[in-house]
Amino acid sequence: MASNAIQYQNITVPLPDGWEDGTQLVALGKPDGRFRPNMVASQEPAKPGETTAQFAARTLSSLQRELPGYRLVREGDAQFGPNTGFLREHEFTTNGPQLAQLQFYVVLWEICFTCTFTHLADKFAGERATAEKMFAQTQFKPPVSRTPVPITRDDDFYSS
Repeated sequence: MASNAIQYQNITVPLPDGWEDGTQLVALGKPDGRFRPNMVASQEPAKPGETTAQFAARTLSSLQRELPGYRLVREGDAQFGPNTGFLREHEFTTNGPQLAQLQFYVVLWEICFTCTFTHLADKFAGERATAEKMFAQTQFKPPVSRTPVPITRDDDFYSS
């Protein structure tokens, strides 16, 4: 077992050698009849030197292939508060309802952070400002070193 672990609030999950942290943050809005609007924040490695627009372009084909009835509404460079990135708006159908999403990509430290806001397509316009505010207030931090830090004992502290 490796010394790496995923820590979230009161849960720690050890990671075996070769495993990596794939944690996603999920925020749920108030129930809106048949659906709860939500935002999912995730991160994954970007290719060395890859820009935010290049990352977004690389992921588009998998979205088109995997999401039934996929329709790209618009995409392009965007800024929300201090966060500069690439915004993609699209719609698709899953298990019945038509959904709309905003995906905001930000590449920093060769990591692509993706914030995805989802709601029912017919309710989406009324919640767009909420998504944009969440994107503006999201904070991105550099990765923490995964190198284990040895625990040492200060004998002077323990001898008194």
